Amino acid sequence: MEWQRGEFDRATEYLTKNLGPKRLLHTFGVVQTATSLAAKYGVSGTKVAIVGLLHDAAKSMPPAEMLHALERAGLAKHPYVEGPAQLLHAPASAAVAELVFGIEDPEILEAIAWHPTGKPHPSPLLRLLLVADYCEPSRDFQGVEEIRALARQNVDAALLEVLKRKAAYVKSSHRDLHPATVETLKSLTA
Repeated sequence: MEWQRGEFDRATEYLTKNLGPKRLLHTFGVVQTATSLAAKYGVSGTKVAIVGLLHDAAKSMPPAEMLHALERAGLAKHPYVEGPAQLLHAPASAAVAELVFGIEDPEILEAIAWHPTGKPHPSPLLRLLLVADYCEPSRDFQGVEEIRALARQNVDAALLEVLKRKAAYVKSSHRDLHPATVETLKSLTA
């Protein structure tokens, strides 16, 4: 998949209009982190840049608008639709990628749609997005530097640690862990 400069500019313009400054900074940090890891792990820099740029494209949409986008893109049955509201932006962002930017690559759409929880046997693209989303430069919390260092050494070990930390956080908040995270962890440790 080759995107030209114009498509990246159009996506950046869309995000600038539709995301707040903090979310936009996060998005650019994800792109920076993911693209810096892409060459090391043999993943397409273009695909990584696209998923990093568009992974939160629907984050600021009202829920009704997200659901409408999902329906238009044929994603209304995505498991996040019935789950916690904070996950809905992921498949809705995949819908935006498809409907607004014409992305048809299933690997790109899958990475965007599953980036909050992962999915069993994640593609290399989804692995990089999960790690980059967690440890991009604007993230500032205890232990993030460890994940950044681990990502430069072994992305699979970093991914496993990211998912374990996400699981611990969700459990400490007295919420149920999404089944996709449970299954992703199983697939990575089997």
